[in-house]
Amino acid sequence: MKKAVSVIWLSALMLLLVASLSAFIHNKVLGDIRIYPNPMDKYCDISITFFQPVPTEVTIQNKSGEIVKTLYSGQSTELLQFTWDRVCDNGSIAPKGVYAVTVSCQGRYTSTKKTLILK
Repeated sequence: MKKAVSVIWLSALMLLLVASLSAFIHNKVLGDIRIYPNPMDKYCDISITFFQPVPTEVTIQNKSGEIVKTLYSGQSTELLQFTWDRVCDNGSIAPKGVYAVTVSCQGRYTSTKKTLILK
């Protein structure tokens, strides 16, 4: 009896997982994140495509995960484009190193693409 109940719970859990993944795949929000040039020197152009408009935040984070620049916060369109000139939110110039362009959609889904500043 105990084994039968465990099998039922496991089956129900698997069905819920498959349904959740299916819903996620069919409700795809984020298309592509492109950074050019990458690695960068003085600036980079960032373009982000979306399949549907959603509340979005686009930030630049350093290797410690700290946000150094907020590029956008608001409703997305099909295409968002930015030029980052290495200027941080505090007005300083970002030093050489590894950075991440982070796109957060609907406060739940996050995608990250790395960029490198050479000089």
